[in-house]
Amino acid sequence: MDSLTPTTPRTGARRALVTLSFTLVALLGVGTLSPAQAAVPAAVAPTRLAAAKKPPAPRTVKVAKNSYGKFRLKWSKAKRAKGYRVIVARDKKMKKVVLRTKYTTKRSQWVHGKKIKEGVRYYVQVQSHASKRVKGKKSKPKAVRPLTKPVKKPEKLEVRATGLTSVRVTWKPAKYATGYTVKLRATKNGAPFWSKRVVGKSKKALNVKNINTKRYGNTFFVTVTADRKKRTFRDSETPIASTLAPYTSGRTVASGIKVASYNVQGHQTKTAWDARGDRIASIIAGRDIVGIQELTYGRTWGTQTRPIQDLADRTGLTYPITYDA
Repeated sequence: MDSLTPTTPRTGARRALVTLSFTLVALLGVGTLSPAQAAVPAAVAPTRLAAAKKPPAPRTVKVAKNSYGKFRLKWSKAKRAKGYRVIVARDKKMKKVVLRTKYTTKRSQWVHGKKIKEGVRYYVQVQSHASKRVKGKKSKPKAVRPLTKPVKKPEKLEVRATGLTSVRVTWKPAKYATGYTVKLRATKNGAPFWSKRVVGKSKKALNVKNINTKRYGNTFFVTVTADRKKRTFRDSETPIASTLAPYTSGRTVASGIKVASYNVQGHQTKTAWDARGDRIASIIAGRDIVGIQELTYGRTWGTQTRPIQDLADRTGLTYPITYDA
């Protein structure tokens, strides 16, 4: 019984068995491991998953449709891409991003929202996705400017004199307008000598003050130009208007000035004019101010003579130093 009693501790027995087992392995030609190596379980090497390749960017991106405050993009299919996302920025370097659209598996998408404004230039990129979380490469930035609605024409334009150098201009607000510019012109189609823009959809009046009447006179033409975000424009009618006359100061004053006008157009030869000159002179004689509508007769009379000059000589009236031809 004593011979059967183990004299080696259990741990020692395990080591002996392990040593024996690896000795047998060595005898089989596999190799020999040390007891220390045999006592430690072999570590399992970590398995590395191959990283999925990022899908390339779509080769072509184009604006399929442009509309008021929105646009639709369309792009080509990218290899290994399962979905796409549109990125919108205000700068070409794509630093000032204003919008990232929702993930989509389609190859076209409408871009719109509160941050997409009419008439503003944006830059867009389309980014490929291997999945919603795995992002791919981005396409080159492409410029796009949403359309601006055409503004309507201001109606019912009225101008009322409020002083010697001031008037009040009123109009009916135009549809889609975001601002109005009031312009004063010395001639109907000339360049404005005074202009001012007011902002607001419901604006419908402007007081014009400190008009340079010494230089441009008391009578002028008025135009109101409606605009939408300074992108589309529409002019009103151009009526003639005036400030209060200097001699009235806002009150009616009796006057004995005699005023008349006469149309002397219609004669293309000197003979025809001579037949009527005396008669016209007798009609306008005795008037203090006379307005003459005339044609020049350079073909027959030469380049120096005009009917207004001849009438002034016959009646003793003085024609202005400067006048319109």
